[in-house]
Order: sequence, then C-alpha cells, then structure tokens
Amino acid sequence: MVIREKGPNGEHTVLLSSEDCRWCQHAFQFAHEYCHIFVEHQNAPHDHKYKWFEESLCELASLWCLRRMSESWIESPPYENWRQYAVEFSDYFDERTISSEKFDSVNEFRIWLDEKMPKLKSDPLLRDVNLVVAVQLLKIFEECPGLWSATAEINVNLTDGDNFRDYLSNWRKLSKQPMSVDLISSQMGY
Repeated sequence: MVIREKGPNGEHTVLLSSEDCRWCQHAFQFAHEYCHIFVEHQNAPHDHKYKWFEESLCELASLWCLRRMSESWIESPPYENWRQYAVEFSDYFDERTISSEKFDSVNEFRIWLDEKMPKLKSDPLLRDVNLVVAVQLLKIFEECPGLWSATAEINVNLTDGDNFRDYLSNWRKLSKQPMSVDLISSQMGY
C-alpha cells in the first residue's frame, strides 16, 4: 500500500508484502502502488463510488510493468545474472491474465461490467473484477502508451456523477487529453 501522508521531504512510502526474491510479485505490487501515486490517489476520497476504476488502472499498471520487464530484461537486464527473471515476469503475466474473462465485443464487456457495478461501488477491491477490467484495457494501452498521461488526471477535481458514463464524461471535460479519455471510454463501451 501507499502511505497516504507524504514524508518530511514530500516523499511517498510504498509498502510491499511479497517475500524473498520473488521479483515478479515485487514488480507487480510496486507498479500497482506506484500507479496510485501517479493518479494522485490522495486527492480522492477513499469511499468515492468509482474508486474501483482507479484500482483497475493500478492492476493494469502491474500487467504493463510485467510485460515490459519480461521484454526488456531479455535484452538488457539491470544485471547480467538477472536475465533469467525475464521469463518469470512473462510467466507471472500469463498466470495473472490467462484465467481472466474474455469478451467477444466491447458491448459484451460493458454488459458484464454493468452487472458488476453495484458490488464494485461498495467494494472497489474486488481484485478478480479489477483484473478483468485491466485486461480489457491492456490492448489499447499497449497500442497507445500515451494514454497513461490521461490517467494521471482521474482524481483531479473528481466528481462521481450519477453513473459511470457521467464519471467518464466529467473526466473527459476536465482532461487536458480528452481524445485519450475517449479511447479509454470506448474500450469499455461507455
């Protein structure tokens, strides 16, 4: 988790719960927590009804990190004897995504998400559901990595709106990158 209060020099503190040399879990957890920092989680109340979306983006960041590390460590690991971990990152990515629900269309995904929405609003930490949302978004983020910069704005002047479509619309209005928000919204069927 990320400690909400910053340190005396404005630094963030990230707590990880993995043990030993489980690089994949360390990387996965750190990317998730770093994403909370990136989206300025401290600007959003803990209980806003679309907190689950931030959690899903953080799961996406974890998957993104695993994929990038599996690719880059094959060619250029931080230390030569760490090259072997590239395969482990790839395996852990596969392990995380292989069992995720798959959808034949964006509309099918939106229907599924609409069914999950009441539970997500009351419990944003439904990790299995957050992961499905992350997997749904992964392809578009891989095709358009610039979308990450739009995610930094999700907690700026946050307004929930009456429904998720309103929440995304409010984000779009406040965004410096409305086209990026449109791409993310369309991938989710909203």
